[in-house]
Amino acid sequence: MNWNKLLEKQVRNHLSPELLAREDVRKLLNAIDNSYSSYERDRTLSAHAFAISEQEYSEICQKLEAEMQLKKLGISNLREAISSIEGSRESPGPIGEEEDNFLFALSYLHESVRRQKQMERDLKDSESKLSASAKTFSQLIRNLNNGILLEDADRKVVLANQLFCDMLNIPLAPEMLVGMDCKDMADICKALFRDAEDFSDRVKGILDRKELITGEEIEMRSGKVLIRDFIPIHVDNEYKGSLWKFEDITHERETKSTLQRLSLVASTNENGVLFTDPEGTITWANEGLCRLTGYCQSEIIGKTPIALCKGPMSDRGNLRQMLELFHAGKSFSIEVIHYRKDRTCFWGRVKGQSILDEQGRIVQYFAMVEDVTINKELERDIIEAKEQAEQSSRAKENFLANMSHEIRTPMNAILGMSRQLKKTNLNEQQRFFLDTIHSAADHLLVIINDILDISKIEAGKLVLENIGFSLEELAGKIQRVMYHKAEEKGLLLSVVVDPAIPAVLVGDPYRLNQVLLNLISNSIKFTVKGRVELRCEVIEDGRIRCSVMDTGIGMDEGFRAHLFEKFEQEDAAVARKHGGTGLGMSITKHLVELMGGTIQVESRKGVGTRVYVEVPLPRGMLEELPVKEEKVTSAEILKGKRILLVEDNEMNRLVATTVLHHYGAVVTEAFNGAEAITCLQAGTFDLVLMDMQMPVMDGLEATRRIRQLISPTLPVIALTANAIKGESDKCLDAGMNDYLSKPFEEDELIGKIAHWLDCGMPTVAAACAPRTALPLYDLSKLREVSRGNEAFVEKVVRLFLLQVPSAVCEIRKAYEAADYKQVKDVTHRIRPVLDSLGVRCLTEDLKELERLALAGDGGTRMDEITDKLQETVGGIARSLNAEVGAGTL
Repeated sequence: MNWNKLLEKQVRNHLSPELLAREDVRKLLNAIDNSYSSYERDRTLSAHAFAISEQEYSEICQKLEAEMQLKKLGISNLREAISSIEGSRESPGPIGEEEDNFLFALSYLHESVRRQKQMERDLKDSESKLSASAKTFSQLIRNLNNGILLEDADRKVVLANQLFCDMLNIPLAPEMLVGMDCKDMADICKALFRDAEDFSDRVKGILDRKELITGEEIEMRSGKVLIRDFIPIHVDNEYKGSLWKFEDITHERETKSTLQRLSLVASTNENGVLFTDPEGTITWANEGLCRLTGYCQSEIIGKTPIALCKGPMSDRGNLRQMLELFHAGKSFSIEVIHYRKDRTCFWGRVKGQSILDEQGRIVQYFAMVEDVTINKELERDIIEAKEQAEQSSRAKENFLANMSHEIRTPMNAILGMSRQLKKTNLNEQQRFFLDTIHSAADHLLVIINDILDISKIEAGKLVLENIGFSLEELAGKIQRVMYHKAEEKGLLLSVVVDPAIPAVLVGDPYRLNQVLLNLISNSIKFTVKGRVELRCEVIEDGRIRCSVMDTGIGMDEGFRAHLFEKFEQEDAAVARKHGGTGLGMSITKHLVELMGGTIQVESRKGVGTRVYVEVPLPRGMLEELPVKEEKVTSAEILKGKRILLVEDNEMNRLVATTVLHHYGAVVTEAFNGAEAITCLQAGTFDLVLMDMQMPVMDGLEATRRIRQLISPTLPVIALTANAIKGESDKCLDAGMNDYLSKPFEEDELIGKIAHWLDCGMPTVAAACAPRTALPLYDLSKLREVSRGNEAFVEKVVRLFLLQVPSAVCEIRKAYEAADYKQVKDVTHRIRPVLDSLGVRCLTEDLKELERLALAGDGGTRMDEITDKLQETVGGIARSLNAEVGAGTL
């Protein structure tokens, strides 16, 4: 566009293309151009003013006046344009010289436009920052763990988060709620609350007052409990909207209720209950702990549990262990001495458990203290009684060992020499006398064995075999053995074996044979005329009933109740007429029960007796039958073998020498262990037969010296009259190779010698390894210790039921947590109680469990033992509970 040159110059110098493109600026420039054009004409007219007439001059003046007015109008328009650009800013002062004012106006216009652009840029930057802040605020609202609703002054939704929608069951995304009417939303959601109308009225009341409200609880029909906050928003004292915040406290409410119940339980618990902080300082204690210790709560809080245990009798090791487990965050159960405020003490079992937060950090410790003083005293009484009983048992065992030795020594000579005498030519009268001697000796040996058997049973040292055998063959042998005794009295002896009984059974045939022989022998003994019958039959799978019936003198009801007691016979006349020790039926009952069976008696005075024995005998396989040992028959089996016989009894030396000479052995005699050592140092021998009890030096010491001084491999066989179990272990521990009880069988003695001298004897096939079949428990020893005090027996039983099942659970938990020290400690703690109840079926397992725990070996074997322990103790507890409940202890 063509403007005045002066104007174009100013525009180029001061206006940017952007401003020049604006319509209002172009209008302004056109006005200025008109002003310049008028100004130029005015100058032209002034130059020619003198050339025109006055009339013309007057006309020109009028035109100039009009143009001046137009110029003023242009400047006025310029000021208005500047004012419009500046907004509310004042116009640039009064107009002076027109050219200067006009240039000033343009310059001011340029500066104003520049400031306007800067303001626009600042505004845009502020808008960007405000948008980022709004996004951050919106994201924060969405991520809050509370339900959020922001509404404006007209109750339109401005913002909401997903948790708000979830709490109020709104099936829309939060973004879709923006712009919705909150009043309609409240009307829809009020049905979710327990009191819908109260909810609506309360919302209306809150909005009417527009006051801050926090922590208001509202209950929903679903059982949820929400906390509602209302935050009104005011700007310059003008209400702009409100923020609603909802928090779900249902879980916290339930937790609080649970804690209140637990607190009530803890507070009323008779045992002491306490909580500590992670450093071990007590923060809370119940009344039970106050009663136990004599301190009040304020005196306990702030102390440590260790401080309640320290005293002159404290076990520092236990306290240190408890402290280490505490700081390691592990659970524990330890019995320690606690001291009361008055410095008296009591035994307390402390069970501790750490309480962890969600990150697994210890936030506090919980512990319970139980007064177990009575239990500890009872345990001490049991241990003392057990030690006394064991001392008594050892004394009795020593007596029986000596008695066995003293009686069996002459018995060995009597039986041995009578056997040798039988090999000579005898007339009929001599053979009768010899048979009488044999019969008397056998009878005496039965009496000795009865006494030893009952002693073994009471000591828990009688071990049962578990091998295959034929019941039909066993019954046939019994019939053959007892036939002559029955025939002598004119009695009919019959044996009936049910064909349904399996060909092979698994159990202890020797003890079953002993039971049946004893019952049949009694029946024959007490039957004058008539018959005796043994009947064997299957009553259920794996269970056999053997019944012995006779037509003898029978017994009355009163005596039958005491039939199985030791040394019991119906009257003195019976004892004088029939003899016996009165131990047979007691031993029989014990043996049957050891085999897991039962025995019952039916009898009528003058009519007869029937005894029922039921035992579990599972079916076996033919290959489980033991192979019989071949007997030695060659008289030259020991020919030339040099044997040293060490024996202080002249009769025993005579028997042994006579037998050995018969088989070709060269025998040297020594009277005690010292002489044996001298003989061995002076000559060479193939084998030593060593008596156990001798003057000067006994057999055990002599054998130890032989191993040290003479030879580590020379065969040494013990010959002893001590038939007490455990004697063989002493022999083997001393270094002996084998063991033989007196009186011995000739074939057995020669067989052992031939075996150790490798004289070509056939190898004896190994029978199935013996397995112990013991009852779950046996209270007889406990009753013996208590000397008939049944209240004491029941007290011990209740102690077992109180302590052992829970202790077994402790062992299992400790094993699963690999806390082997706890396994060992708890196992050691319950062993005396189990021993006192005669729980022998777990004795070896508990010993092994302690060994495994001490070695830290938590392998498969420990798992098997803990399983067995749980199962067995559970069975014992059920059985004892039934006995306690039925009053049959």
